[in-house]
Amino acid sequence: MNTKKLVTISLLLFSTLNWAHSDLDVSIPEAGETITTPPDKIVLIYTEPVKLIKFELIGTDNQTVDTSFKPSFEDYAEFVIKVNDLDNGLYTVLWTIMGGDGHMGVGDFTFTLTQSQPNKHANHHCNKLIHAIISLGHCDTDNQAADLCGLCPRCRNTFYRCLVQLHSSHFGATEKN
Repeated sequence: MNTKKLVTISLLLFSTLNWAHSDLDVSIPEAGETITTPPDKIVLIYTEPVKLIKFELIGTDNQTVDTSFKPSFEDYAEFVIKVNDLDNGLYTVLWTIMGGDGHMGVGDFTFTLTQSQPNKHANHHCNKLIHAIISLGHCDTDNQAADLCGLCPRCRNTFYRCLVQLHSSHFGATEKN
């Protein structure tokens, strides 16, 4: 009986070692890194060739950021995913790979962007956003102010978040009294 148990344990241990899969070796930006220039791409380099099944970049507002990612049907050790117009903040990279043996692996890392110059999007739309806030007094609804100023969806979301913060800080204090 003891021999059967030893053989079983050995087989389980050996098969577990065979299930080892590729790990993320290098990322650009690096995990935990604080960068001052917005990246135009994210690079993932694995210890051996894999299929990159899923890639997601989550921004500071917990929204998925648009990227050039398309699932890989071939095995590669290096993947380059293009990104555009990142604002300051903490970003989370989520990835799922499939190794040559068919086993899946998942991982994540974060990086922080703290640029001293606002990105092109912020420069381009800042005046429209300010105009929308000023226009609030001349419009019946928040949506009319946003429409009047031609805010893009990204600036419209920022505009609404600002309104919620303004409303809660101004009216929240008077409601408690």
